[in-house]
Amino acid sequence: MNKFYVTTPIYYVNDEPHIGHLYTTTIADIIARAKRKMGYDVLFSTGTDENADKVKRVSDEKGIDTKIFVDNLSESFKKTFLDFNISFDKFIRTTEKNHIEVVKYFFKKLYENRFIYKGLYEGWYCVYDETFFSEDELLPGNMCPQCKRPVEKIKEENYFFKLSLFQDKLLNHYLNNPKFVEPESRYNEMLSLIKSGLKDVSITRKGIGWGIPVPGEENSTIYVWFDALINYVTVAGFLKDDEYFKKYWPADLHLIGKDITRFHCIIWPAMLMGVNLPLPEKIYAHGFWLSEGEKMSKSKGNFIKPENVVEWFLSKSELNKDYVVDVFRYYILRDMTFGEDGNFSYSSFITRYNSELANDLGNLLNRTLNMGLSYFDGNLSGNFDPEIYSIFNDGFDKVINLYNDLKLSDVPETCNQLANVLNKYIDTKAPWRLIKENKEECDLVLSTVCHGIYTIINLLSPILISSCNKFFFALGKEENGGTLIKEKIFPWRGDFKLRKIPPIFPRVIEKEKEIKSEEINLVTIDDFKKFDFQIAEVLEAKKVKDSIKLIEIKIKIGEEIRTIVAGIGEHYKEEELVGKKIVVLKNLEPKKLKGIESQGMLLAAHKDGKLVLLTVDKDIDSGAKIS
Repeated sequence: MNKFYVTTPIYYVNDEPHIGHLYTTTIADIIARAKRKMGYDVLFSTGTDENADKVKRVSDEKGIDTKIFVDNLSESFKKTFLDFNISFDKFIRTTEKNHIEVVKYFFKKLYENRFIYKGLYEGWYCVYDETFFSEDELLPGNMCPQCKRPVEKIKEENYFFKLSLFQDKLLNHYLNNPKFVEPESRYNEMLSLIKSGLKDVSITRKGIGWGIPVPGEENSTIYVWFDALINYVTVAGFLKDDEYFKKYWPADLHLIGKDITRFHCIIWPAMLMGVNLPLPEKIYAHGFWLSEGEKMSKSKGNFIKPENVVEWFLSKSELNKDYVVDVFRYYILRDMTFGEDGNFSYSSFITRYNSELANDLGNLLNRTLNMGLSYFDGNLSGNFDPEIYSIFNDGFDKVINLYNDLKLSDVPETCNQLANVLNKYIDTKAPWRLIKENKEECDLVLSTVCHGIYTIINLLSPILISSCNKFFFALGKEENGGTLIKEKIFPWRGDFKLRKIPPIFPRVIEKEKEIKSEEINLVTIDDFKKFDFQIAEVLEAKKVKDSIKLIEIKIKIGEEIRTIVAGIGEHYKEEELVGKKIVVLKNLEPKKLKGIESQGMLLAAHKDGKLVLLTVDKDIDSGAKIS
């Protein structure tokens, strides 16, 4: 049996878990569950990073003993992960005795191999990011370039890791393994950093009074990131169980946020090279969640706590808590392109649920059950349409490849496309007519749809942990949590004993706000004539750097070429826009967005998180006026 070892970063215990922590861990869980369902022997680890300087500072500020403080928060992380159906095999804490022994071994071994030396460090230190910076790396006002908080000037005798000695080895590894770091943008960023020259890094601090002491120097503490990175080999049994370690190391996938790429993609591989251990197979650095379009921060108070999302949706829907957790898992996978930044929006949460889980998938099951129970008393033969079978046979392979290639956001999208194949199949074949004309063909149609639903739910089973078994129950199949082993599903076989159940994903209906007549702003025809609406043709479109929503669009209005910047990046891809005839407001006052002057505004309609551009129903030259 092939093994697969997947890790999350371990999380600082300076505050309660938020959606960023749960996103990384849920993605890792989906990958781990998918691999288990494919037949892999999986090791999935997560945990808490407890030896940070800032952890002690926060606990001191709160007047709580540091050990009690980290115990409580570590338990909070563990409970949150369990509440959200995270199936970790190991939950490591960096205050564990076994991990401390492994860290000290690494330090001693690197020192013996002459990759660690003692030197004087004088420079700037960010407590929040636990990172040293040179003066030329700081933002104006001596601010951290990562978190934009004030940094501290320190001068102390520390131990340094000779990172500079590993520059050529790292460069060779990157060039020979172009998939070592993904997505490609992060690989290029790290490759550029290596090529620009690596400097030795300080790996100890003086007099903190918390953390893992340097062997033989109790007043010095091993730097937290050095200690934290080593957790991955501790989990795999290093120094404790040689057979277990040989089985699971190297890790197949380190899953991290893009803010810790330098530590994981450059320093950690160098540390492993320094102690002669194999490097991980792949490191994947995903993007950040924004909150309603804004970066989450304590100062803004807009951190999203997962348990609050669950309570909110419980109040909106008729679902139980386990099913709401499934919806949460589906949403965060589906609504954020894996590897890029994403925007958490309560309105888009409901829209995604209604359009895909309630309408496309849930309603597909409901209508099939109703017809199958009404026409055949729930007993279907299991015969199937070979054309639909072929589509699903290929679709199954496609989704398995998406899981394996880490194109995870495409998994629910592709499954939704398969659900729509079945919905259109029902509409085309019209079983309500066939039951009167050809009962055998009606049975074939409904049996085909049941096979298709069964296939889709198996494909979604790493995501929909609790609700998948309810689908299986309704179809009269074994409630086994699903499989991704193709031979257990294909060729399609077996009959169906349908069971009547309430809708699994009932639609959530939002109450429309009442509009009072005095709130309507009427305009005169003269007011309207001030607006110069014209038809424009899109010539080029590209994403604005460091923005999820904004797209820079070059348009042609008659003979004039203009640039507009539009916040439609979550709804349209650049290639979709080129060649479109759109409606623009030409005489809008120009405005700079992200340093780009926008010379007009396109028109679009939006509701419930959905946005569509206004276009024309027949071709017309650009520059045509709208009146």
